[in-house]
Amino acid sequence: MTQPQIQVRQPMENDGQCGTCIIRRSILELCSEELGNDERAIQEWMSDKTVEAWKA
Repeated sequence: MTQPQIQVRQPMENDGQCGTCIIRRSILELCSEELGNDERAIQEWMSDKTVEAWKA
């Protein structure tokens, strides 16, 4: 069986939108229950998961 090939590259300017979407979706899907499904707590945790923060 062959191993999948993984390529690593330098980040690009437009990676922020997809990257933040993945992080935010991960929080919603994996951590909501841990946060008691508290919408305010979830939004607070995700408040800095922005394209601007990604670029920083």
